[in-house]
Amino acid sequence: MNTQSDAPVASAKHQLRESMKLSKPTRAPAWIERSQRSLDEILAQFLMHLKPRVVFSYLSKAGEVGTRTVIEHLLAQDVTLMVPSLLDRTQMVATRFPGWQALRPGALGILTPPSKEACTETVDLVLVPGLAFSTRGARLGYGAGYYDRWLAAHPAATRVGLAFEYQLSEHVPIAAHDEPLDYLVTERRLIACVRRNSGAPQESSSS
Repeated sequence: MNTQSDAPVASAKHQLRESMKLSKPTRAPAWIERSQRSLDEILAQFLMHLKPRVVFSYLSKAGEVGTRTVIEHLLAQDVTLMVPSLLDRTQMVATRFPGWQALRPGALGILTPPSKEACTETVDLVLVPGLAFSTRGARLGYGAGYYDRWLAAHPAATRVGLAFEYQLSEHVPIAAHDEPLDYLVTERRLIACVRRNSGAPQESSSS
């Protein structure tokens, strides 16, 4: 069984979110720095292989896998870079990166570009944040659904989740609207995920 009814899934997601939030403070700063550096190296090699021309990247906040290094790498490669801009409580668009100095603190503690205008370029690759992931492509976000809606509207973009190994879970609860990933990059490895034609990751049910 690949997805469950909404109520049990919502409860399971809440429990996993709380568990992941509690695990973050236990990571020593030195460990985070080493792991981030290793992840950045693996991600840079992967991007060199894929050679995307238009990339949509999240702007990391405290507690997430950082994206500043990969953003600087992409800009140095003359890649067109898009970043998130929230229109309201449900909609997010990809807008052109205006430079670090132009960003301002926005909703949810995330740096935000001044523009609310969605770019018309076709995104080749999107870097996706999250709290927990499975190696089969399931992702647990923060609950607002911004990325699931954006991914559903842009199915051609290669989807890459960024995570530390401790964020991987054998079973990530998923619902029909949850969008799967193509790849995961951690501080140890690049993971090619399994995607179903229906647009949701296959998850084996727990015994």
